[in-house]
Amino acid sequence: MIYVNQVLFGAFILRAHGGSAAFIARYIPGEWSAPSRSHYAGRRMKRKPKLTKREKKALGPPRPAQQAAQHNHQHIHCIACGRHLDPNEFEAPATAISITCDHGSQFPSCTKCLAKSTALVKEHDASNQPIRSATAWH
Repeated sequence: MIYVNQVLFGAFILRAHGGSAAFIARYIPGEWSAPSRSHYAGRRMKRKPKLTKREKKALGPPRPAQQAAQHNHQHIHCIACGRHLDPNEFEAPATAISITCDHGSQFPSCTKCLAKSTALVKEHDASNQPIRSATAWH
């Protein structure tokens, strides 16, 4: 019996009101159709909101990999042979030199590899590609 009532009511809503049951709201008293905000005021959340993974990571101490990346000295390698160059090698008597390309970028080179480094920079200028530098070693 209840099922038949539901079907007939649904058909009435579709036919007479275009499928919208909003007209019913004018027949229901205000406190039933729209609960006041005071109804929700006494309720509290059951649990405390949790921090996201990103927020936890930002609050915690830096990880070892991040600490290693934050060193203050320059780490310079020759583009031709990959040898580690100290900043004082660029001072007199110079055993290292910086080569500037047409774009204004500077590339370090040891004086022994100057010819090969110059060729790499010329290739970089001609092709507009990143410089093909050697693998770094210490």
